[in-house]
Amino acid sequence: RCNALALGAVQTEMLAEAFPDYEAPVSATEMASYIADFSLNGHRLYNGKVLNHIYFSLTLHNHQPVGNFDFVFEKAYQMSYLQMLEALERHPTVRVGVHNTGCLLDWLVKAHPEYIDRLAELAQRKQVEILSGGYYEPILVSLPDQDKLGQIQMLNERVESLFGVKPKGAWLAERVWEPHLPKI
Repeated sequence: RCNALALGAVQTEMLAEAFPDYEAPVSATEMASYIADFSLNGHRLYNGKVLNHIYFSLTLHNHQPVGNFDFVFEKAYQMSYLQMLEALERHPTVRVGVHNTGCLLDWLVKAHPEYIDRLAELAQRKQVEILSGGYYEPILVSLPDQDKLGQIQMLNERVESLFGVKPKGAWLAERVWEPHLPKI
């Protein structure tokens, strides 16, 4: 059993630019404060139970859809992916999971191969666990089993070739779960 912290939309400059008529209910500062408080104090009282220990796992999900404009990829890279990578390099004791979709990896290999090399270094020293999932970010439960497996195998192979590690976990697009998924 574990408690999960599933974070929703956070108001950022990128969100405001992408969706000018939408305002997220939480600022980036508020979310950071909540995560820090949860990490430091969540063991005291959570869900009405006193916990002796709390294990906090943070996974970063990076995605751009197939066919998105190159300038959108680049802006997301500069404002998000690169900044997080630099923060992780500055804080080597912070350990996280990272999921990059296949289409984003394809772009990164062409546009910023140095990012791949730097993330591979973090994976090799076990600061970052690289996750798999569907290569093109499909809703896996909507696919036939053979296609589910093909999507996951395709991303597994890409991750192994780029980062030199075999993924142990997988990201589920839109967090859509069905009980039959573990058999895949």
